[in-house]
Amino acid sequence: MTQKEINKTIQEYKDYQLMIKSVEREMDHLKEKLIKHMENKKLEVIEVDAGKASYKHVLGSRFDAKRFSEENKNLYKTYQVPTDNMRFQVS
Repeated sequence: MTQKEINKTIQEYKDYQLMIKSVEREMDHLKEKLIKHMENKKLEVIEVDAGKASYKHVLGSRFDAKRFSEENKNLYKTYQVPTDNMRFQVS
């Protein structure tokens, strides 16, 4: 790639990042609008021609790695493994 092509590609990438953020904000707004409606009507599921939306309480569990590492430092260290990653970043 030439410098000009690289510059154009990076700018295009950054433009898409901005578009994604804008779309995500709009999606959040639409999500909140649907949630508010569902809460007001006390609905867990809405099904219409365009699709289905659900909003319900879900119980789950997760492993508290932070607490485990604080309470079992040596054991935690024995299970840590090094990682090697590639990171792509545009700024």
